[in-house]
Amino acid sequence: MGESDSVNCQCEWLPEDGCDEPFYKEHNGRRYCVLHYPGTDKQEQFERSLAARLDESNSKYLNFVGVWFPDLVSFLGERFTSLADFSRARFNSDVEFTESHFDEVRFVGAHFKGQTDFAKTQYDGIADFSGARFEQPVSFSRATFSNEGRFFQTQFADFANYSGVEFEDEAYFNLAVFNIADFSAERIAVSADKSKTSEKPQFETYRSKFKNVQFNGATFNRCTFKQACFSGTAGFL
Repeated sequence: MGESDSVNCQCEWLPEDGCDEPFYKEHNGRRYCVLHYPGTDKQEQFERSLAARLDESNSKYLNFVGVWFPDLVSFLGERFTSLADFSRARFNSDVEFTESHFDEVRFVGAHFKGQTDFAKTQYDGIADFSGARFEQPVSFSRATFSNEGRFFQTQFADFANYSGVEFEDEAYFNLAVFNIADFSAERIAVSADKSKTSEKPQFETYRSKFKNVQFNGATFNRCTFKQACFSGTAGFL
């Protein structure tokens, strides 16, 4: 191995020496491992490396820190049994986490370029989205946060759908930036009984629920909290 081959990944959105993965390819004069390489021409090898991070026997199990995802990411209905760390990850396309279940998760400083779906996700431990950026619509509709939900300084450039969300513990949106935000109730059509086809459609209503929540310093272009329920302290300083 030559001297240059001993240089590990030089991913600029990670701390210096933040990655010890082997060199894969250069991009704009920097050297990257396959997980952090910011290009779409890596799919086959990237998928193998990503699969290794989903192996519970791997010492880096569920460590996705700074990973550059080239295409659609789908963890539909996935069960994450320990801390899943997506801090500073880069999602180049759409993201699908619908109905996923997290023990604990971090998306601190993550960047989402495509549409993102966290609808009906469940969070048993702390869910930290502090400093994350969403460039396209994102949905947390009917998600359940059993522990702290942290959205400190999170940026929502498009539509943020929190309809029917439930925060059972503390929720923090301090200094978050919203374009359009919906924290109202969600109405879901119920299948009509065949014997009652002539009646009006029936709906189930899921109200957004907060225990203690802070929106101190947050900014909104447009928002609604219609039919939302606040059972504890709500701060909008």
